[in-house]
Amino acid sequence: MVLTDLKTGEKAIIQSFGNPKVELIMTDMGCPLGTTIEIYHKTISNGPISIKTSSGNLLAIRSEEAKHLTICKQ
Repeated sequence: MVLTDLKTGEKAIIQSFGNPKVELIMTDMGCPLGTTIEIYHKTISNGPISIKTSSGNLLAIRSEEAKHLTICKQ
């Protein structure tokens, strides 16, 4: 399952990044492997996805990058 499969309000744990560029982006934003995230907002179109981290930070990630994030739904 990848991040784009989740709906607003659903939570998951990041299992793998699937791409070195995405790994760099996510770790720079404070989301290493094992971070619990929640889908805060998704657009109807293929726009950015807002996520809330377990520490309470709100972040946005492009859908193209979110497709690389393998997650485990909670």
